[in-house]
This record gives sequence, C-alpha cells and structure tokens, in this order.
Amino acid sequence: YKEVNDFFVRFHNILKQYAPNVKTNACFNGVSKGPNEIKNHMGEDELAPAFRIADILSFDFYHTLHWGWPDLAYNPIRYWLKVEIKKMERSYLKSIEEWWEVLYDFHDLMLKINNGKEKDIYLGEANTDAELVGLEAQAQWIRKFYGEIKERKHAWLKGVTYYQFRDRGGLGLETQDAYDFHKITENPSLHVYRRVINDPYFLPKFNISSEKTL
Repeated sequence: YKEVNDFFVRFHNILKQYAPNVKTNACFNGVSKGPNEIKNHMGEDELAPAFRIADILSFDFYHTLHWGWPDLAYNPIRYWLKVEIKKMERSYLKSIEEWWEVLYDFHDLMLKINNGKEKDIYLGEANTDAELVGLEAQAQWIRKFYGEIKERKHAWLKGVTYYQFRDRGGLGLETQDAYDFHKITENPSLHVYRRVINDPYFLPKFNISSEKTL
C-alpha cells in the first residue's frame, strides 16, 4: 500500500507541473465485511497521503454484488453445477441503510485525513446485482437509491455513476446473452433509470469560465 501511495503522490506532483488543469482521482473500493474495514489501510504510512493530495475522491460500493461472473457463464456444465455455490461464496448483500453507513464512514475518514476540509466525493460505481435480488428488485433499488440521494442533498456528494449500461451478468440496464451477443434484452431498470436521469436534480450543469485559457 505504501508503494502504491508513494507512486500516486509522485505522479500527482509531476502532473501538476506539466498539466495543472488535469485532476487526479483517488478511488476507494467499497468493502463487503463491514464499515470498519475501510480504515485498515488509511494510515499515514499507507494510503492517507494519496487521498489527501488527490483532487477528487471516488467511492465504489455496491448494494449487492455477485463477483463470480463471468467465469462461470462460458462453461455450461460448470455453470449449472456451480453457479449457486459460487453465488454464495462470491457475493454479498447489504441493506441500503448499511450502504449509507459505509459511505458516511468513508466521508468522515476523508474529513479526518484532510484536517476537516471537505473534498468532492463521487460515486464511481453504484448498483445492485439482479443475479442476487432479481430484475424487478434492481429497478426498485434504483428508484429508492436515487430518491434518497435527492432527499439527502449532501453538498460533498457531487456525482454518481450507474454501473453499467449493458452486461452479460446482473448489473446492466440491458442484458446481453452470454452465448448470443446479438441478443439484447431491456431490463425494467432501464425504464426507471431513464426517468431518474431526466429528473432536474440529476441533469448536468455547466459552469463556463469567463477566463481565457489556452
């Protein structure tokens, strides 16, 4: 972790010399075992300096996730024999309340290592896995999750990326057949997400600077 940290800090400083308008992004992957695990590698001799110097902080954490895919999908015999076992061994499910608890823990930790200074936090990847909860539940989660973001209105939460548009597993707004790539199915989540991104709260806003730049 220290080697990764030192490389990131060195790269950030070099980048600022030659391309000062380019921003760096330190991304922390969400954890599956509980909110406290996120602190394990945030010491001063590990990752804290990188997250302090980064221009943007990113947080990737799924409500539910089955990360055994796609290795099983390309072997039909292995798939049918092992998929249920693999889903149990290589998956986790969280409630939305637990999800927010982990995000707030990350936010508080970032405040601590940045001496109380707020930094923009982006949700680089957010979703719930239809392979574990089902397609209708995934659509309901999108409606509830983005509704909560709108209700909470945290100034430090600057953006959220839904992951992903099309998938051969359970994360897509569309599903692509693992054996016939031309077969595409629209999921219920697509129609819900279409309404979400047309909500005025989530529409992109552009700030055009009056300063002349090269």
